[in-house]
Amino acid sequence: MSRSFLFFILVFAAAGSRAEKPSSATRTQVDSVLELSYNSYATMDIHSSLTHAIEAVSLSEQIGYSKGKARGNFYIAQVMWSLGENGEAIEYLHRAEREPYVAGDLILLSEINRVKGRTYGSMKLYELSVNEFKKGLRHIHQIDTEFERKYLASLAYDNLSTTYALQEVPDSALHYLQKNKELLESTTEERLFRNKVNLYAQLGKEHANRADYDSAVYYFNTALELADSNNYPYTSWIYLEWGNMNRNQGLLDSALVKYRWGLENLEQTRLKNELPAFYSALRDIYMLKGNSDSALVYQQKKITIENELGTANKRALDKAVQILLSEEKGYQKLFLNRAKSMLFAALVLLTLLASGGWIAWHRRYRRVSEKERELEEVFDEKRGNALEEVIDLAKKNDNSFLPRFMELFPNFTQNIYLRHPNLTQSSFQFCTYIFLHFSSKEIAECLFVEHKSVQTRKNRLRKQLGMPRNTDLYQYMRWLDEPLTENSPEPSAYPEFF
Repeated sequence: MSRSFLFFILVFAAAGSRAEKPSSATRTQVDSVLELSYNSYATMDIHSSLTHAIEAVSLSEQIGYSKGKARGNFYIAQVMWSLGENGEAIEYLHRAEREPYVAGDLILLSEINRVKGRTYGSMKLYELSVNEFKKGLRHIHQIDTEFERKYLASLAYDNLSTTYALQEVPDSALHYLQKNKELLESTTEERLFRNKVNLYAQLGKEHANRADYDSAVYYFNTALELADSNNYPYTSWIYLEWGNMNRNQGLLDSALVKYRWGLENLEQTRLKNELPAFYSALRDIYMLKGNSDSALVYQQKKITIENELGTANKRALDKAVQILLSEEKGYQKLFLNRAKSMLFAALVLLTLLASGGWIAWHRRYRRVSEKERELEEVFDEKRGNALEEVIDLAKKNDNSFLPRFMELFPNFTQNIYLRHPNLTQSSFQFCTYIFLHFSSKEIAECLFVEHKSVQTRKNRLRKQLGMPRNTDLYQYMRWLDEPLTENSPEPSAYPEFF
């Protein structure tokens, strides 16, 4: 490399680094905005949380602050999950994960796994959900500070217990519930009282499900006493579970009392999302008591609040979309200004170097820069091609292959599980290889099996899917990627080419 070209690179890099180097004051500003986003979400002010998070990401983009981009995108993902926008949540979690800062922050890594696990759980992808929670636990066990380690481990155990309960795997659900109990009862850390309130309430619910009513009452009371001693206001769901237990016992008046106590708590916390469950419970109680008029009143209350919540959620989502679209325009303006700055720096540099030998240097530089630009265009095209990325992950047998595949092909994922709800994860993964048009040899390499085993498994898959022996599996998989419409066949029907 010539000295003049080396000088050009160094000066150009210096100009760029001056534009990108984060200032201490701006980093402090970003950290303050991130703290506002965190606190807003903690108090369920998700609109403010989203606004602050987007502001933090925007400022961080301007100064190249990886921490700000990582945490900001994570907070945006949390809000998207809260609004039920699971696809957006996964996308922003992926953006957070790509930031270099994340690799050194075990707490943020575990939090990304937690929110991703809850997102997959919302999509009923329970195996992926469990994998994320367990991956988060591996990060948590490496955290040095005792409080954060125990706090986050408790959340992970609670999430795992809930996810296994949703899958109707009671032994695993109870296993993680007990692990959470052992962890929390082994510490005197007062800041973990919220985790303990939740734990004892969950234990009460578990014993109620097993008809061990005395133990259930003990744990419900313990949870409420702990909440009261710490001035913790959120107890409505405990009263709901206790009331449900009384209803199952046939103690209808006691159930009514618990439900009304829960409603009183909701008036304090203003968590409207829980009102439909209480109104449904009160409707059922009055139906059992033969009071159809009161049952009708609570049924109407349930319908009214569900409509109100639906409208509010739509407004929230619309606002979120508007904010994000506005921010995207801001990014475009930022990138344009950055390009202008870099162009100006380049012009200044060229002027400084316009001396003897400039023509020879320019010819050499033009040849090199054109070659670099060609290579960069090829690289950017491949990197921007999500399909290439997914295929590469599949061939590497990377653990992130399935999540990325489901992000890229949501129609296929939804349709195949709609038509074949009992499909195992391993069979689903085999279907994805066929969908990506992998040859039998490529599939065998991905699965580490003999080539002939792939054909055997294809025949077994046809049988599992209820298809004729000579069905073109690839054509069927591609057909499943079509979006559902009003004219789509019923889940039990097959396309005409069968």
